[in-house]
Amino acid sequence: MTKYDEIQVNRHGNVLVVFTREPEEGRTKTRLMPYFSPAQCAELHRCMLRDISREIRQVDADVVVAYTCGDGFEDAAKPEFLQSIMGGRALFIKQRGEDLGSRMLNAIEDVLSLGYEKAVLIGADIPEIESKAINSALSLLSDCDTT
Repeated sequence: MTKYDEIQVNRHGNVLVVFTREPEEGRTKTRLMPYFSPAQCAELHRCMLRDISREIRQVDADVVVAYTCGDGFEDAAKPEFLQSIMGGRALFIKQRGEDLGSRMLNAIEDVLSLGYEKAVLIGADIPEIESKAINSALSLLSDCDTT
């Protein structure tokens, strides 16, 4: 996991993890490529991320973007598009793990290790998600461990 010394974390007790990848042509939304070009798939992903970025500004939580780009965890590529739309609002951590489930689990464990009390993870494939649904999920975590 990355060191977070210079980044202010845990301003809230809550954290929203946006689990995604840098929208790169030929590497994102690949299941749609029989129907769309690699450039169109990357643009669709960028549009979804813009929608999510606007909505999460109203969430009562810190934001962590768990990302992958290039060839995966070992790739030194930077998430330039993600940084440009999330601005200084988000902390960025690289995904790690062999499969989707382990990468999601590691992302949750990583943010909880920073001292957060509640964490909600969303993917980039739900651009219509509303901040009230995320805030509701965070609220529900006060009464139970999972939602």
